[in-house]
Amino acid sequence: MRILGSILVTLPHNLFLAYLFFLGATVGSFLNVVIARLPAGESVVRPRSKCPKCGDMIPWWLNIPILSWIFLRGRCRACKTSISIRYPMVELLTALLFTACGAQYGQSMATVSGVIICGMLVAITFIDIDIWEIPDEISLPGIVIGCLLRPYAFDVPWFDGILGAAMGAGFLWLIRWGFFVLRGIEGMGMGDVKLIATIGAFVGPFGLVPTILISSISGTIIGTIVLLVNRDSEEVEASEESSAEKVSVAAESESTISNKDQEDEEEEWVPPKNAVPFGPFLSLGAICTVLFSETIQLYLLRIIP
Repeated sequence: MRILGSILVTLPHNLFLAYLFFLGATVGSFLNVVIARLPAGESVVRPRSKCPKCGDMIPWWLNIPILSWIFLRGRCRACKTSISIRYPMVELLTALLFTACGAQYGQSMATVSGVIICGMLVAITFIDIDIWEIPDEISLPGIVIGCLLRPYAFDVPWFDGILGAAMGAGFLWLIRWGFFVLRGIEGMGMGDVKLIATIGAFVGPFGLVPTILISSISGTIIGTIVLLVNRDSEEVEASEESSAEKVSVAAESESTISNKDQEDEEEEWVPPKNAVPFGPFLSLGAICTVLFSETIQLYLLRIIP
């Protein structure tokens, strides 16, 4: 069960890790396409990659993960438009995560499980950051894959992944429902509930504890920082507004009309200014659990009586 058999011939450990790094960088290049196109409802297969400004098609020899961005110095070869550094960052991050899974589990089905969930979480994280949504196209198939793969990857009962998915989804759904009852507003979307179900399917019920713990702590720290930064910016804006009160009546009426038009046009939900998406923190907790599960569980056994 530990050996990939026909999928991979047993390789020297360092060569295996190098293979995973290359595989991760290649998958990361595809994930960049998924992150950009899936929220827009576009195909992630066709057409091939092109510059979003001038439409110049990117040849294969300039579509090499990480290296092409460095070679082009972060600019389109045709129009010289700046290319976001996030593209090589996603490729490098995916490559490092794949390599870390191989270093943790070796040439086994557990590594296969690890690289699949890590790839999903990378795409989910950046999509959630961009549009505050977690696509069902990734999370729902992830639940099925995790439930089917976990027994073979970790030699656990057949229902372990199913139980993990159900417990994770149930726990976050109760928190979501309780927050709505107490505050009258939704504290998190159903996308987060589906995401924790996906994570639970891969890490099992015992892996949910460190996942939720790490995500809650990291989310609280980052959320507090965002709150403090936005509070300072609001104070600066308030002082600027008080110094600009001498505005003509005509300008005020024109601004009011403009704002009303914008409100009519913008019907989509806009996240509060001080809010941060929870999906990336769930992903962080899950990745830590996947890569350091044994260490985390031993630590929890020491501190929990």
